[in-house]
Amino acid sequence: ELSAKLHGRIGYVAEGHNLIQNYRVGRLIKLCKDLSLRWNDEFFNHLIETFRLPTDRKVKELSIGMRAQLNLALAMAIDPELLIFDDPTLGLDTVARRQFLKLAIELIQQQGRTILFCSHTLGDVERIADKIGILAAGKLVVDCPLEELKERVKKLRVIFPESAPANLHLTEIINQQIQGREMVITVANWNRQKQTVLDTFKPSSCTEIPMSLEDIFIECTKSSPEFIEN
Repeated sequence: ELSAKLHGRIGYVAEGHNLIQNYRVGRLIKLCKDLSLRWNDEFFNHLIETFRLPTDRKVKELSIGMRAQLNLALAMAIDPELLIFDDPTLGLDTVARRQFLKLAIELIQQQGRTILFCSHTLGDVERIADKIGILAAGKLVVDCPLEELKERVKKLRVIFPESAPANLHLTEIINQQIQGREMVITVANWNRQKQTVLDTFKPSSCTEIPMSLEDIFIECTKSSPEFIEN
């Protein structure tokens, strides 16, 4: 269990943004301020003005996008050293989600905070994260910087002069599909040595298929490749 002092160094923004619905915004702000060991009035007021949040309205009268902004402002007001985002964009429409992420990214850049961003919306994670962890069956199967992950996991479309070979003798193949002369493979830790092995089969062409973080996530959780860990 965390001590009050340690708890006060952590900001938390959860999905749904279920704040006290019957409180007026101003009353909720006062409650959170009174319960906090530290509170940055100047920065918080700046966020409230930036978000144009009405302090005289009840929380339940706010849109979910406004509640998300209020939740973010409350989390940032304590000057947290660590921010935990637990699917904060879940339930937001496209506009509200983009606005929330834009504000979050700006605050990270300005304040230099560390954020633990947990989400099933991988497009959001790809926009905000610089290091990625992927859980599959309760086990951490990926743990590395995002750009490094994209460099290490490659999906290739390979065309052969005749039927594609059943086995390329490549290590760390995550997924492989063969149809006639065409083979589509996803490989971890792609390097020059693996390219040399592939070249011995004299393919007619080899084209890289771009992969988003979501594509990589699907491949990794399907096969649970432990070899993509740092």
